[in-house]
Amino acid sequence: MRLSRPLITVTLGLSALLSAGAAAALPLEISGYAKTHTVSYDRAGESGGDVLWSSNNRVRLNARVNLTTWLGADAAYDVAARIQDKRLFAPDLSVSFSEQSAYRVGDFGPYIYPDDAADADNAALLHNLDRLSITISAPGFDLIAGRQAVAWGSAHAINPTDIFTPYLYNEIDTEDRIGVDAVRLRVPAGMLGEVDVGYVGGKDFETSLSAAYVRCRFNAARTDMALLLAGFRENVLAGIDVTRPLGGAGLWVEAAYVFVDGLDDRCRADERHDYFRG
Repeated sequence: MRLSRPLITVTLGLSALLSAGAAAALPLEISGYAKTHTVSYDRAGESGGDVLWSSNNRVRLNARVNLTTWLGADAAYDVAARIQDKRLFAPDLSVSFSEQSAYRVGDFGPYIYPDDAADADNAALLHNLDRLSITISAPGFDLIAGRQAVAWGSAHAINPTDIFTPYLYNEIDTEDRIGVDAVRLRVPAGMLGEVDVGYVGGKDFETSLSAAYVRCRFNAARTDMALLLAGFRENVLAGIDVTRPLGGAGLWVEAAYVFVDGLDDRCRADERHDYFRG
């Protein structure tokens, strides 16, 4: 088993952060959980008619330290042992458990053992540094920098405005949203309103792989509304999210329209690929 240099660096950094918090008697919160999912697949077209089994066993450790009254740090690390049919390690069949996000500036590979999914037999050990961020809290804003969760949407199954780490339709483990590398500024606006502006980095800060957004949320006439404008991977998204009570029930409407290559050299062929989700 070979540990990568980024993993060693991250491990030392987390250890130093937690040790400093403990030594200084700072408020330190540590939590976590262990869970297991066992799933069977019957996908005749891809598995030759066999029923395939997969057992995903995951342990997660969360840590938060309040360095001052206005500065805090968060970290989370996952380790998962996956025991399954070898065919499920193929990219076209490995669609049940999210591993990492495409919106990360840099990262170590998901596999501890073996080094690559192609070398996996019936078992593999994976890991994920899912949170590593610093939060500055002031009376007029919150600034969060680092690996964090950035997700939106009110709908319970399909979220048209959720573009960074959307859940797969057959996702089993939905307790924690996969972390992305971002800088996020959240400014309150009124009693129930907020302006959220952020940059989400792609690999090596490549513009064509990154994103930026502005999202405004407000309340009027017992209705929560959010308007979103985002540029992601050279595409442009305009979205809306509305939730309100209706009689004794809840109502939500969520929709997004995507202009393909809206930030690049857009042509008529791109216009034909524009799409609406709602």
